Amino acid sequence: SEEIVELASGLDRDIGNLWFVGEPVSVYYEFEKIGIWQLGEEEEAAKLNQSPGDVKVRTASDTTISFDDRQIYNRRPKWYGSMTNTLNYKGFDFSFNIYARWGHWISSSAFGFDPRMYDNQLAVDYWTPENPTNEYPRVNAELAAVDFNNSLMLRDGSFIKVQYITLGYTLPQSWISPLLLSQARVYASARNPLILHSNLPEGMDPERGGGFSWPLSRLVVFGINLQF
Repeated sequence: SEEIVELASGLDRDIGNLWFVGEPVSVYYEFEKIGIWQLGEEEEAAKLNQSPGDVKVRTASDTTISFDDRQIYNRRPKWYGSMTNTLNYKGFDFSFNIYARWGHWISSSAFGFDPRMYDNQLAVDYWTPENPTNEYPRVNAELAAVDFNNSLMLRDGSFIKVQYITLGYTLPQSWISPLLLSQARVYASARNPLILHSNLPEGMDPERGGGFSWPLSRLVVFGINLQF
């Protein structure tokens, strides 16, 4: 893993470049969403100029929200790896690749929230007095954006996925000799067939950051290899 050990300025952080001593080069620096302000919390929320249905973020003060309240989110995985194997039994062959990245954050506009509900977006669990969720804030036709929208876009990016699997069968020589073939193999292959772990909704590719521009694409191929 990478880590900044020293800055030329001698300080422990350069917020303009998002460089922090002891942290990787690539990070997010955003407020941490801890829920949604609920009914019964009006007095506490008002101290921060908030209301029930607004995004609640972690603060050091009960009366002030400061830029210094932002948190560091690591964009670099703590570890990543893959496992590839091929198994053979008689004429059958089976191969697969499992790939994982773990311990990092992603920020995707797919998880942003339009309080006017104008734009296409994910079906989200938004707050109402009758639905006191802590997932998304209340809708408001008068607002073009909600406070701390960037905190809504942060997601744990850890994932484990099967990148491909292939199953093949090599036909016995006695079957193909009359056809003047030296070898014949039929196979089926699938790409991105399984997501073993991901915090993103189904259909989003965690390997590509979970954006609408890069949906999870699955491909199944059937084929035959002939050698004369």
